[in-house]
Amino acid sequence: MCISLQWISLALYGIMVLLGGREAHKYRREERMIMQNENALGAFIAKIVEAQTLLAELQAHVDDHMGASPEEINYGHVGSAGYMVERLTELTDWALGRGEYAK
Repeated sequence: MCISLQWISLALYGIMVLLGGREAHKYRREERMIMQNENALGAFIAKIVEAQTLLAELQAHVDDHMGASPEEINYGHVGSAGYMVERLTELTDWALGRGEYAK
């Protein structure tokens, strides 16, 4: 039998109402904040995993020389690589607070 955190929280809230009155409201608000933080943490970790997956795919693409062989390289490939570097530079500057994103 599995009892969810929400049911336990409600039961504790009921007990607090019976025992403390006003303190119960404060306790319930703190419980909601904790649950919201836990939900946010779970969503954040999911986005971190998604970012790691995308970074691994991009790393594999770059390691494969963007799918191009040395014999077929032309300035179109140079432009594509340059575009990738520009986007990565912007993203890195944003993430690390550099360049136009410096504080």
